[in-house]
Amino acid sequence: MIERWRDAAPGRGAGGRFLLVDASAGPEILATLSAQPFAYASLFHMADLTVLADEAPYIVDLGPDGAGDEAADALRQSLMRQNAAIGMSGDGDLTLMRRHFRKWLTVRLPENREKVMFRFCDAHILAAFLMLLPAADAKAFFGPVRSFHLPTAQGERVFELGSRADATEPTRLGPGEYYQITPVQMQRFEEVTGARFKDDLFRFFRATFPDELRHLDDAALRRQIDLGIADADRMGDLRPGSVLTVEAVRLLRPDIIDDPHVWKEVMEKNALSGDPLMRAAILEAYLTSDFRSLQEREAYNAAIDRFWQGDF
Repeated sequence: MIERWRDAAPGRGAGGRFLLVDASAGPEILATLSAQPFAYASLFHMADLTVLADEAPYIVDLGPDGAGDEAADALRQSLMRQNAAIGMSGDGDLTLMRRHFRKWLTVRLPENREKVMFRFCDAHILAAFLMLLPAADAKAFFGPVRSFHLPTAQGERVFELGSRADATEPTRLGPGEYYQITPVQMQRFEEVTGARFKDDLFRFFRATFPDELRHLDDAALRRQIDLGIADADRMGDLRPGSVLTVEAVRLLRPDIIDDPHVWKEVMEKNALSGDPLMRAAILEAYLTSDFRSLQEREAYNAAIDRFWQGDF
């Protein structure tokens, strides 16, 4: 288990400083990474990255601990303030960190052992996960990482391996094996993300599309939001950006979401259907293909971007 966590500023010692960045946390995150001087790498395969660059998790190498780099500190503070990054200290380079965390991108669900993407780059998810890990699993997940630094309203929460976990032989996953999420972990993930995220979706759609949703009272809108999350779960992709996309289609064009031919295309017939991370984009294409002008498309994109900016 994680035997010790503390609310504190990050300590510095031998090793390097890294960021685990969630590009889907906001529309400007990837542009911010591209404009800074530090090496970074996506956890996705290059084939996925060509179309999912704005939604990918990234590892950023901020250099050695104690380097006193103002640019590194500024980037770290900026991204963590936006809840878009998790700080890490570790023993290894960018290649090692990427190789380690790529193994954790896919996990199995407790009920049907279905494979899904694990969003450990979300600080709420990671905190819940770390608090519930047995010692051997904790040692395996930490790998080359010495500490995780999660943003909080008060500053940072730092997670480190306790002495017992550090001395434990780590869980080993063989080729083709994936970590099995437990029912307790799954329940905790839902507790920390479900209600807050659904409330944000409710407020966003009510404020951003008042005319389009005038026919729905508050209870009906919340029911539709629950159905949209179920749609995303059916597609095997519960990333916030994908859920937002599915909700937009469900609420703005219910005729699309209720069409069985559309679902067959999304789940089976499209050339990209085999990748669950592409299905929300296939579905959204049905909505945006009906836009009659570039201005209409830009207005829709600007409206959706308001969610990530908190402008609602």
